[in-house]
Amino acid sequence: MDGWLKQAVGITFKAGPFVASTDGYTIADALSIATSDVRLSKNGGDFAAKVSATTTPYDEYGAYDVALSSDDVATVGRLKVQISMTTCLPVWHSFMVLPANPYDSFIAGSTYISTNVVQMGGGDSTTFILGAVVDDATRVDASAVNTLAGKVPSKAYLTGTTNADGDIAADGMTGDFAGAVGSVAGAVGSVTGAVGSVTGAVASVAGNVDGNVTGSVASVVGAVGSVTGAVGSVAGNVDGNVSGTIGSLAAQAKTDVNAQVVDALATDTYAEPGQEAPAATNTLAVKIGYLFKFLRNKVLQTATQLSIYDDAGTTVDQKAAVSDDGTTYTKSEIETGP
Repeated sequence: MDGWLKQAVGITFKAGPFVASTDGYTIADALSIATSDVRLSKNGGDFAAKVSATTTPYDEYGAYDVALSSDDVATVGRLKVQISMTTCLPVWHSFMVLPANPYDSFIAGSTYISTNVVQMGGGDSTTFILGAVVDDATRVDASAVNTLAGKVPSKAYLTGTTNADGDIAADGMTGDFAGAVGSVAGAVGSVTGAVGSVTGAVASVAGNVDGNVTGSVASVVGAVGSVTGAVGSVAGNVDGNVSGTIGSLAAQAKTDVNAQVVDALATDTYAEPGQEAPAATNTLAVKIGYLFKFLRNKVLQTATQLSIYDDAGTTVDQKAAVSDDGTTYTKSEIETGP
């Protein structure tokens, strides 16, 4: 077996080596392996072409890169990949497709394997609960497990939804914890419902804060999607966009804006307009550019045409028809050259 794969997560693996069928050892490095040539048998099922249409390029030493899509590895169990080409010996690989939890536990090491009370206790879950031996009548011995320090809390410490026997119901705790929770070690996946208030410091929040924050927020690391309501003041930088009205700019902000305006006028450079007809509506920068171009570049006046040349003085970028009947001189609207 070549290894374990994670269910519904596509991969690319090295298939081969491909060798010539004539002698069994000559490397075949110029095969054109089509999608239909890669046949899959999922958990003992009939062979069928893989779903992924990704090409199968050659790597080296007779190995080719075969891509499998999430659909190709969607079935848990044995996965056999077989490739048969007319000029080569057949090549096959075998994998075991695992569900996400055992794969992440055994291979990625990013989680724990899922278990239940029967598996941990080795018997009926009414007899063994996390190693605390109890009987069927009381289920949990409150005298033996009465704190959170390495033990399972008794029913007296849990005031959530219970069944007729007083045990926590299968749907989990939907009620309240009465009293203080000193600390929680580890991640809290999510909280459904409102959190009335938090007394003390919150080191960080990953995710959205949909309600209100009353009090001071020392700093925010990361992006703030939006703020609804008034923001009294901002000390520091705002790197994104501000939609709405800004009451006033402080001294530094005014200095920065002034510096940008000075740069636009005295430092930044702009290319002169190219070969085109000047638009009736245009930006101020382009309009100034036309004035500068007409003053700086070569201009040719004949009896019938005014010509304005490009920077090199070789191509007419703009022109206008002119006429003079001895009484009136007429210049038509500037248009594009040549």
